Amino acid sequence: MDSYFREFLADIPDSGLGEDRICDVFVQRVYDDPAKATSFKWAVSIMRFKGNDLEEAKTLATFVNYKLALDFGKKVKEAFEKKGYETYLKGEVGE
Repeated sequence: MDSYFREFLADIPDSGLGEDRICDVFVQRVYDDPAKATSFKWAVSIMRFKGNDLEEAKTLATFVNYKLALDFGKKVKEAFEKKGYETYLKGEVGE
């Protein structure tokens, strides 16, 4: 996971000075079969905004283990904060 994270971190654009840049990081369930509520994985996704405009929305990774997904979500949040984004961790993040 560390090498993937390093590659991802290198691709995060700087927020730029004086721009309202927001990144929401979601940790949430992704169901393999919507008819079966017990068959799911944990996804870490981002939605990146410039003002009110959505610039990017994508799922970065999926995990079988909630703890791994939450840890990765926290690292993604920290990475965006270091690049100057106002960042929020959302979704199923109760610990």
